[in-house]
Amino acid sequence: MLSASLFFVLACAFLIHVSKDGDTAGLWWCIAFFGLGALVFAWQLVRPQILVLNGQGFSLGGGLVRSPKLVPWKDIEGFFVVHRRRRIGDMIGYNFAPGSRKARSCAASPKAWAPKPHYPRAGHCRPRRW
Repeated sequence: MLSASLFFVLACAFLIHVSKDGDTAGLWWCIAFFGLGALVFAWQLVRPQILVLNGQGFSLGGGLVRSPKLVPWKDIEGFFVVHRRRRIGDMIGYNFAPGSRKARSCAASPKAWAPKPHYPRAGHCRPRRW
């Protein structure tokens, strides 16, 4: 992804250089968009994401996360595999335990956060227990 972003930045810069009519606003937006993407991908190479597991809980750090937050084991009810479509890859999901601090913070709108009837207890993703 880094090489693709850099390719588009260089291609747009070349098109701006050879442009004769001066209408290059779209090309500058292209450079800004893909340049930002290149910066993010480069930052991920310098500071990759890490998952820290210990006796108290787990936290995700590195990458664009400035200060990792510890999720205590007592606040987690269970883990499951989230199968995504189009061969993107699977992810690990988890549910907060009833009454946990994180579960209470999401209860601002009970109807909006209520689980879907065909996917119980996981909202938009289908839980599959290990």
